[in-house]
Amino acid sequence: MDEQETDKISAAKFSLKYLQKGMKLGLGTGATVNHLIKLIAQKSLHHELNLTMVSTSSQTRRLAESLGLTISELDSVGQLDLTIDGADEFDLDRNLIKGGGGALLQEKIVASSSDSMKVIASMTKKVDLLGQFPLPVEIVAFGWNTTQKRLKDLFKEMQFDTIECQIRRQGQSPFVTDESNYIIDFYLGRIAAPKLFEEEINKQVGVVECGIFSGLCDEVIAGDSRAQVSIF
Repeated sequence: MDEQETDKISAAKFSLKYLQKGMKLGLGTGATVNHLIKLIAQKSLHHELNLTMVSTSSQTRRLAESLGLTISELDSVGQLDLTIDGADEFDLDRNLIKGGGGALLQEKIVASSSDSMKVIASMTKKVDLLGQFPLPVEIVAFGWNTTQKRLKDLFKEMQFDTIECQIRRQGQSPFVTDESNYIIDFYLGRIAAPKLFEEEINKQVGVVECGIFSGLCDEVIAGDSRAQVSIF
């Protein structure tokens, strides 16, 4: 097992302490949350705690159901008690970049429908300023090239030194999200004002949602290579 897997498993194990009987739980997307899902199944916590679980992506649903977990629809469950998700980056103010797995829209909807959002991640995901990881922006497929240009123009106006981007692909075709949208990954270097930046991106015509999560996460559980955990 490599060091980053130790990090992820440590964070996932620690997060089990937040699970309570009768809880309505949102399950995020990605490798770290996959460890959590496997732990819930192995320990039969879904039965022991009578958990009602909602997924943030088709890949999370497939894994959970393959392990015998029942996944409910958000619309039938309503407000959730807790969502546990991963992150591609986090800063000390608990601003996040998410969407590396292509599920940022459903992840943000589920997190916004939860009383609490906790992130489990490797300590390697901690940064002083967001932006080392490319920022995913989910856009409608129609006119995607025009939307991409509009975003590049916005970032020039905001005086980013680095503005590189590419449409995310799956093989030779554009990657298509669960909601039938495309994702553009922007390489911007440093994002100094995440909340403002998130708001400006989401104002643009053709943009569905961006991968900055500001003001949603109330705690980050970060595991390190020694299997120890830090809370931010």
